[in-house]
Amino acid sequence: MMHRIMLIAFVLTLLYACDLTALETIRGVVREAADFQCSVGCGTYYIEPDSPFVMTMLGGDFRQYLGEHVQITGFRDICSGCIVLFPSGPVIVLPPLSVVDEGPGAIPREVRLRQNYPNPFNPATTIEYALVNSSHVRLTVSNLLGQELALLVDAEEPPGVYREVWLPGDRAGGIYICRLQVTHDDQRKVMTAKMLYVR
Repeated sequence: MMHRIMLIAFVLTLLYACDLTALETIRGVVREAADFQCSVGCGTYYIEPDSPFVMTMLGGDFRQYLGEHVQITGFRDICSGCIVLFPSGPVIVLPPLSVVDEGPGAIPREVRLRQNYPNPFNPATTIEYALVNSSHVRLTVSNLLGQELALLVDAEEPPGVYREVWLPGDRAGGIYICRLQVTHDDQRKVMTAKMLYVR
């Protein structure tokens, strides 16, 4: 019992000394930071941020996310000159920046359906797809039995990158299928992605 009390007191003292701040979200690209050392053991990773965030060291092993665009929610802990973000939940990996974001007038190189983000999600998720040519697009969400639950897009669209948001509302948690059908010059291309809704 005494050991447990001493441990709790030590943790509280450490948190106070490190000036634990509020829960927040950072977003950017994960990079290796082998030159950095941190006395509170945050590892050798950091986020090269989207504006207006500052560079943030990461606690834990983020090797699997190197070069990936990520969004992490957690506590920022400024201690011993090292900024550490301890995730309070699962790391949400976002897709790479779209080619359309690389410069004005950029056109995607291929028709594609990106993995929805966030995934798993609640209460909503974003579905992104890219078109090379003007095409008829049909974007739907179905359950695992193949029953169509939502029609998000059914229209002719010019080349570019598009994003649609799906809110499942009061539907049961579980796996749903996003289906993209693109028709151009009588040629049809169909792509699917699994999405996990958690409640």
